[in-house]
Amino acid sequence: MAALLRAYGVPRAIPEYTVRERGVFIGRIDFAYPELKLAIEVDGFEPHTALDVFRNDRARQNDLVASGWTALRYVWRDVNAMAWHVAWEIERTRRRLAVEAAPVLGSEKTA
Repeated sequence: MAALLRAYGVPRAIPEYTVRERGVFIGRIDFAYPELKLAIEVDGFEPHTALDVFRNDRARQNDLVASGWTALRYVWRDVNAMAWHVAWEIERTRRRLAVEAAPVLGSEKTA
């Protein structure tokens, strides 16, 4: 994923980012843009086929979303066979979140 982002000019994401909310561990994200609360997960098939792992993945993602994060999830086939689409989707989401996070001009109250 890091090579994909580089190859398509998408800004570097932080790998293996740990999310905590009020000091409580929420989860470790494969790649993150913490300033935008954007999580990117890349799932290999074998490590995620066991039922308990499958359930934990969903519970962790729900915790992230409940904490205000946006999560994008990919499988390795997507990263390898559709790299351009993955990069485009990540960059599109990054830009949307950056716009949403930016203060709206003229919205500041004056005294």
